[in-house]
Parts: sequence; C-alpha cells; structure tokens
Amino acid sequence: MELFVRFFTLVIYLSLLYELVGIPVPSIASTYQLFFTDDELNGDSLLLKVRRWPMVLKLVGLLLPTAAVVLIYLLPLLQAVWPRLSDGLHGVGPAGSLVLIVPGCLLAALGRFVGLSAAWRLHHDDGLAANQFDLQTRGLFALSRNPILLGMYFTFVGLWLLYPSLEMGLGFLLFLANMHFRVLLEEDFLRWRFGRRYEQFLAATRRYL
Repeated sequence: MELFVRFFTLVIYLSLLYELVGIPVPSIASTYQLFFTDDELNGDSLLLKVRRWPMVLKLVGLLLPTAAVVLIYLLPLLQAVWPRLSDGLHGVGPAGSLVLIVPGCLLAALGRFVGLSAAWRLHHDDGLAANQFDLQTRGLFALSRNPILLGMYFTFVGLWLLYPSLEMGLGFLLFLANMHFRVLLEEDFLRWRFGRRYEQFLAATRRYL
C-alpha cells in the first residue's frame, strides 16, 4: 500500500506540472504580476494599491507567504521520494490507514480532474491561448467562480490525508488565506474589466462552492 501511495503521489504532482507548463492560465494577481504597476487600472483599485506597496511590504506580505505555501505543498512529494522526511514532521491521525488513504486518493484525484478541466477550458476557450482575458461563465465556471483553485484545495486536503502532519494542516490554513487574498484581487480586476457583466456573474455563481 505504501508503494501505491507513493506512486499515486508522483502521478498527482506530474499532473500539476502538466497544468502549470502545458496549459498555463495567466493570473493578474500572481506574485510576479503584483510586483509591477498597471497604469490602466483606476486609482481606487485594490489591485493597483497592492502593486504600489513598498518593496519590503511586497516581500513580506506576498513573496514569503507564497514561498512558504509552495514548500508546504511540495511536502507530500518530498515524502514520497524520501520517506524518512516524515520522521521529522509532527504526524497526526493514523498515517497509512485505509481510513485516510481511500478518501485522500479520491479527493486528490477529484481535485486534479476539476483543476485540469477548468484550466483546459480557460486556456483554449475565448482566445485565452493567445493571452487574452475574457470572462468564462460556462462549464465548471457556472458552478464555481474559481474551479481551478477549488481543485487545488481538494488536492491539498487529499494529500494531507495521505501524509497527515501538523505542518500540512497549518500550511493549508496559510494556503487558504494567501489564495483568498489573491481571489479578492482578481475579483477587483474583473469587476473593473467587465463591469455589469461581472456583477451578474457574481450574483449568479458562488465564489467557491
């Protein structure tokens, strides 16, 4: 069973790599983008205010939390490749039990399916493949305004069940806070970009579930 979990983990991370490299979806609230200023945005824009933060504040408030989240998100992969790493973490729950393995695999697989499906639609529909922004409201986006992120949440929780540790649990809370802040910035930009059309989308579709 341990070998299966390790192999499954590698497949999950390969799918994440494919999503990031093969079907990348641009984000106006990515850490890279937030280190630049877009003069097209109006003076009341939350996104513009964040982009104008002092460099020190950007490093502490944006770069460091993101780096921490990435490291924590990679913990299961590191444990799959180097199992002895688990000995240095604070384990919680019956690690290696089917009670955790079965729902963990199901949640992680569901998360990758949702994330890949939504990313594929965004990348190939509405000219996004040519780096053009458009408002997507069909498919999974009719059920959630952020299905790609929702898929990441499912995947994170699934991996946590497979590799239960206090560090992963606390990391998930940091991940939620960091990404929710990015979502608010995205919403601010989309409201400015699409106006009433986006307001109607907000009223009709939930942010997550």
